[in-house]
Amino acid sequence: MNFDRNSSPAGAPIDLARQSDFAFGAITVRPSLCRVIANGQEEVLQPRVMQVLVALARAEGAVVSRDQLIEQCWGGRIVGDDSINRCIAKVRLLAENGSARLFEVETIPRVGYRLKQLLLERSSDWSTADPDLQSHLAPSADIRVQPSKSLRWTTTGRGLAALLAGGAIVAAVWVFQSAAPEHWTVARSEVLIADSLIDMYPAISPDGAMIAWSAGTNKLTRQIYLRRIAGSDPLRLTDDAYDDTSPSWSPDGTQIVYAAFRKGEPCRLFITPVPAGSPREVGRCQMDEKTSVSWSRSGTELFFIDKPNLRSPDRIMRFYLASAGRGQLTYPPATSLGDGDFSLSPDGRWISFQRQISDLVNHQILLDLRTGAERVMIRNADDYGKAWSEDSRTLFFGAEFGKDFALWARPINGGQPSRILSSPEEMGRLSSGVHGLLAVELHQFYDTLARAPAAQGGPQLLVPTRGQDYSPDIARDGAIAMVADRPGGVGLWVMPRGGNFRKLATIDAQSAPYSEPRWSPDGSRIAFGAPIGHTFAIRIVTSEGYEIAPIVFHGSSINPPAWSTDGRSLIFPGRDAQGWRLWRVDLSKPSVMKPISGAGWQYVRTRNNELYGVRDDEAGVWRIDGSPRRITPKPSPDVPYQWAVTGDEIAYVDDSLGDNRQILAQSIHGGPVRVMARVPGYFSGAGFAIDPTSGSIIYATIFAQENDIEMLRLIRN
Repeated sequence: MNFDRNSSPAGAPIDLARQSDFAFGAITVRPSLCRVIANGQEEVLQPRVMQVLVALARAEGAVVSRDQLIEQCWGGRIVGDDSINRCIAKVRLLAENGSARLFEVETIPRVGYRLKQLLLERSSDWSTADPDLQSHLAPSADIRVQPSKSLRWTTTGRGLAALLAGGAIVAAVWVFQSAAPEHWTVARSEVLIADSLIDMYPAISPDGAMIAWSAGTNKLTRQIYLRRIAGSDPLRLTDDAYDDTSPSWSPDGTQIVYAAFRKGEPCRLFITPVPAGSPREVGRCQMDEKTSVSWSRSGTELFFIDKPNLRSPDRIMRFYLASAGRGQLTYPPATSLGDGDFSLSPDGRWISFQRQISDLVNHQILLDLRTGAERVMIRNADDYGKAWSEDSRTLFFGAEFGKDFALWARPINGGQPSRILSSPEEMGRLSSGVHGLLAVELHQFYDTLARAPAAQGGPQLLVPTRGQDYSPDIARDGAIAMVADRPGGVGLWVMPRGGNFRKLATIDAQSAPYSEPRWSPDGSRIAFGAPIGHTFAIRIVTSEGYEIAPIVFHGSSINPPAWSTDGRSLIFPGRDAQGWRLWRVDLSKPSVMKPISGAGWQYVRTRNNELYGVRDDEAGVWRIDGSPRRITPKPSPDVPYQWAVTGDEIAYVDDSLGDNRQILAQSIHGGPVRVMARVPGYFSGAGFAIDPTSGSIIYATIFAQENDIEMLRLIRN
């Protein structure tokens, strides 16, 4: 077998996106697509399994040690024997294809593995492959986009390979289905709505003539707007004191339902006539402040997201317009994080929605509204923003791997997904209409760490860059740790006092917003949450970047850890079948962890030997050790990270939004509240920290944001 060594050196980490196709025996392997064709069947492999197969194949019959596999396939990270054994077992299953053994993976005791019985040599020319297979698997780089006014979209094969190699769609449950993939192209594209406002939630009218959307200068005062797709000035449809979002057309196109948000109140559902008239409130949520709403195709009911109580996961509800009654449509497991991101098919039969099993695992589910039956379309789905084709046969969705954003088409009959195009900008919600219309949200968003202003000025940016910074923590000597997506990559970054930022560890891009770092008391180590595969874990690195063995938690979710005063143990909130509880783990015994609280505690910090935390069903920061006692009225359970312990005070973010936000402080013994600082441009998804050397507040501030809506016209080939 002649493996193409131009892909990457034999001992280098395997980048699937750069690996050339090859063949051995009766097998054709396409690493960049994570696909294998054997005996006329195609199989999609998990990226790690494909890396192991490539590592063994490119050794050309030589033995590959376990250490070499770890270096080439796991990037040198610490992994257990089980991980390697599972991948080897799956490669061996691949060898047993039909009646003929295609190859053999031989175990060399105490040494490693090698591939045997490679019967045929690789053809260096892909054109010699079966023409039907060649057509079926033709790279989507051949797709040609014909933009009208927009130059934002590209269709490079690099985006496809990176997405597939990153596992964005390879976990499909229909691996061996025979249905050929559909192919869609873009006949025309145009930036339909582009201005200085936050433009989101597109909704195309039933006749395809108009589009409604939500727009405003901030996410507190957006209103519903309307315009003709062929061209007209926008018409403001609502004018109220709420944040109005999620417009949805009635089947006859004469009315729009939308969701109205006001801080501290359950969301409200309003219906307004089109093109003008007075809105009327038709219903309210039970618990959720924000929701998504959709009008049923029959016109008699609405679908929206809500939950019965604070501890229950979100689910899809139905609201009956004639009686104002409500019922439950989906039934997520109590241990899940809930259902959302739903889309109703044009024929009214199907609802596609996302079920968040845990912080790491999402399932894409198809619900048959006629029978109530649910079918898991994709396990471990990593997609967003769904819309349907006009004939209700195909779902359009967005997917991301790193900074590669792409639009895909997925037939609901089990056929393979196909990429339509890629974009340099992040895509959000989608809305489809007749004649192949598809409206797409496009987002550009950047924030960076800043020091809160001392007076009325603006924030003092630490290191301005076009990236995203999350969750700062500051050591006793003033060194800053944070999780960031910067030009050097996504990961854990550290800036010593008076020094420059440098990356200590790499973190998966999708996990970055949740991987909050915590300095040890002596400033020698940093603990942060980061998954290992699909398992929750706490990773620990030294200030020099040396990684210590991780702490693995086998539950459905995990929140940032807190260090004990002596630095010998960690306390962290973990969610299992009994709910959120606090767990303690001795670092000398990382596999042994014990619950130390009852259910309900989802966030924790320490002060000396004292414990402070936030509950999942009541607002405020509580003193936990001894009899629980509430100290502050905020934060709410929805933003449990917006507080810190500083000296003998609890600091937390007030309820205001926009440039008027402040950090407040209250003594741990109770008493009056004082204003610590203004935090203009505060990014609520990133938290804040207090510099112990100066008492100043470090936080993430938004310095660039753009939200536009693009209109595409798609054609099925």
